[in-house]
Amino acid sequence: MSGTAERTTLFPLRALGAVAAAGFAGTLLRYGLFLAFDGSNGPLASGAASLPWGTFTANILGCLALGTLTGWWETAGRLHASGTGTVRLAVAGGFLGSFTTFSAVAVVLPIATLSGAGDVWLLFLYTMLTALSACAAAGIGLLIGRKIELASRPELARDRKSDGTEGP
Repeated sequence: MSGTAERTTLFPLRALGAVAAAGFAGTLLRYGLFLAFDGSNGPLASGAASLPWGTFTANILGCLALGTLTGWWETAGRLHASGTGTVRLAVAGGFLGSFTTFSAVAVVLPIATLSGAGDVWLLFLYTMLTALSACAAAGIGLLIGRKIELASRPELARDRKSDGTEGP
């Protein structure tokens, strides 16, 4: 088997393993947040009407982290670069994909409405708060990631100023 064919065959397996391992770690961290916030001994566990603040926290932190990484990768010119795809897949798709749980947010409102548990307007506000906060966190993360990369590589900041592409 030639070197190129061998790398092509091994890359999907390596990427799959990296995504699976990172996904496992992200799921464990999300569960830890659930226990810390919403578990039976958590400070926000107040019965059936309690909102899932652990899920909210995971989603906002995950969006902030993904925004930061995307801003950093984009500014460094590595967003679409070859050679680091496995790391990006593992971190973004595996770890952060399993850490954030927008699917859980999507079922909170319908299930609570159908089961008669909780205030529908409160659940709607929670869902909207999650969506708006997640978008804001991702935007803030993009700015942070760009600032980190520009601060670590002053030549990039100079180049961006000279060609007029300097962003926020």
